[in-house]
Amino acid sequence: MNKNDTKKLIESVMDELNPLLTEIGFERKGKLKFCCINDDVEMRFILSIRYPKYSDDKATAYVSPVVHLYFREAEHLLSEIVGGDVDKGFPTLGGNLGGFNEALKYIELPIASMSDKSKIFKEIKNFIPAALIFWEKYSSMSSIVDSYKKHDPLLPKDKSWTARLIVMHYLSNEKGSAINLLENNRKKLGKDLYSQLKNYLIKEVGDK
Repeated sequence: MNKNDTKKLIESVMDELNPLLTEIGFERKGKLKFCCINDDVEMRFILSIRYPKYSDDKATAYVSPVVHLYFREAEHLLSEIVGGDVDKGFPTLGGNLGGFNEALKYIELPIASMSDKSKIFKEIKNFIPAALIFWEKYSSMSSIVDSYKKHDPLLPKDKSWTARLIVMHYLSNEKGSAINLLENNRKKLGKDLYSQLKNYLIKEVGDK
């Protein structure tokens, strides 16, 4: 199998997933992505392809189910604060589905030949309930804030996520908590991002 064959196989799997995902409100966007927009939140289901680095790998490619949540208000506010353009393709929260379900591990399904199509479809289809759990659990900024307060081990911990979490606290009327979170993560955020967030939050909280 070459890369074109692999892409055709994955696209045909997406074709077969179409009835299932459209039934729950998703719409096909491009060859490898489904989206569902609910108010200010966009939910995404994506099949990601990885090609092996080494020629002795038995698989010609690997496919992974990826889930995204994109909170428009949070992303636009963060972009306003840091002075950059909004990257609509980058999720507020998301990644490999296995990383957001304690019952699963990182998911990569090997593809060796076109005959793997039926098996790949069945396995991806079986992951849809886990994707639904992800979208429901983190369906709003306030639910994400609550998950953070409960020390949810599945939430990210990196600099970019911390900035988004601060913004989501602020937008969820948790302004004091947003400032505390900012101060507690000063080192992680770095001088520039910390200052940008602090200047905005102090001004906004002080004005209200």
